[in-house]
Amino acid sequence: MNATPTSAAPTGSVRRLAPSPWPALLAAALCALGVYACFAYFVGTLPGQRLDALAFDGSRIGAWRVRGTGLDLLRVISNGAVVVVIAIVMIVAVLRRQWLLSVEAAAVVAAANVTTQVLKYWAFERVDLLSNYGLGANNSLPSGHTTVAASAVLAGLLVVPVRLRQPTALIGSLCIVVFGYATLVGQWHRPSDVVAAVLVAFGYGFLALATERFRRKSRPENPVYEATRRPVFSPHLLLIGGAVSGLCALAALAISAGESYAGASRGTLFLAYAGGAASVVCVTALLMALFLRLQAVPMTENG
Repeated sequence: MNATPTSAAPTGSVRRLAPSPWPALLAAALCALGVYACFAYFVGTLPGQRLDALAFDGSRIGAWRVRGTGLDLLRVISNGAVVVVIAIVMIVAVLRRQWLLSVEAAAVVAAANVTTQVLKYWAFERVDLLSNYGLGANNSLPSGHTTVAASAVLAGLLVVPVRLRQPTALIGSLCIVVFGYATLVGQWHRPSDVVAAVLVAFGYGFLALATERFRRKSRPENPVYEATRRPVFSPHLLLIGGAVSGLCALAALAISAGESYAGASRGTLFLAYAGGAASVVCVTALLMALFLRLQAVPMTENG
């Protein structure tokens, strides 16, 4: 006669396994490399500055329709807003008894925004290669407002319950794009500034994931069982959106890249602007899809 097992996992449940931190660390390193690549090309080379300048001028086309709303959104973001975001994130995490996670989420917001300010005002220097007067005189990469929005979304994703991660990621991605777009139509930033800011925020988000995974791997064996749930929507939606917008960005920027800045046609300006805006959507969507994939804890059935 077979012995009756003394304990078993609940039916339909799964065992949580500690995932490897190295993919998240690699993603963070790639984000850092991406920030430097944005600076090296769009700030450090004439073709890059030309593309950014075309997109900046193109953002004026039809901007009067949405500029007021965009500026109203940007006024919401300030140093006080960063403090409020950190406080909300920590409260949510503490209510869920995730003490260390609350610190990690707050650190993402603080570190991302400090890094953006250090890069913009101390580390990166802009030399105006276009002789474009005020537009090229001061470095504006990365965008501080976009960093606040993106880091707030990532901090929220770190502390929300599992069942809310995917809808939070979708809504959060939309918020990042909207705030980034607002800086474009408000003529506060160039597209490369926004892309670099998204990369800075996600870089720290991936570092937080890696830290959490290191913590899990250091814990004693303690199986945790969690009921399986069907996702609200698939991260594939973000991948598709990122791929489509990426192709559109490449096509638009490739066409406008060959044009000179002086005397550029209205069509060229709009193409450069559309390509820059599409690149923000592409980078945000693809990084969010990767973040969701790495955040998902691998599960195996308990036999």
